[in-house]
Amino acid sequence: MDLIKQNFEAIRDRLIAQVPEIRWIDMDDEQLTAYEAPPISFPCALIDTQQVGYNSSEDFNSSAAVRVTVQFGFKTMESTNHLTPNSKAFEYSEILQKAVNAIHGFEPKNSSGYTKTGVIRIKRPGIKVFEASFDINWFGANV
Repeated sequence: MDLIKQNFEAIRDRLIAQVPEIRWIDMDDEQLTAYEAPPISFPCALIDTQQVGYNSSEDFNSSAAVRVTVQFGFKTMESTNHLTPNSKAFEYSEILQKAVNAIHGFEPKNSSGYTKTGVIRIKRPGIKVFEASFDINWFGANV
C-alpha cells in the first residue's frame, strides 16, 4: 500500500466533497514558502505525509501509524480593527474550521480514521497559513 498516495487521495477527495470553498488541493511542495507569488489559487490545501511508523505481527499483518499535515493558505487582507468592522474578515477562519472538521473523524477503509492533533499558524507575508496535523493508523497485510 502506498501510504503517501493513500493519504493524499483520501484527504483530497474528502475536501473536494465537504469543503467546496477550497479552490486548490495539492501535495505540499513548499508552494507557500518557495515563491514570492505562489503558483496556486486561494484558499488552498497542501497535503504532506510527515512520518510513517510500522508494526508487524507473526502472521505478517501490519499496521502503520502515520502523521499527515495539511497546510491551509488564505489570501486575505480584510481589516479586523475596531474602526472598520468587516463581516468578511474571518471567512478564512470558518473555512479552516470546516476543513479540519471534515478530515477529523473521517475513516477511510482499513484505517482507524483521522484524528486531529493540532493546528498552528505559520506567518507568511500577505498570506494566512495554518498547518493542521492528523494521525491515522492503517491496517492490513499490504501495509
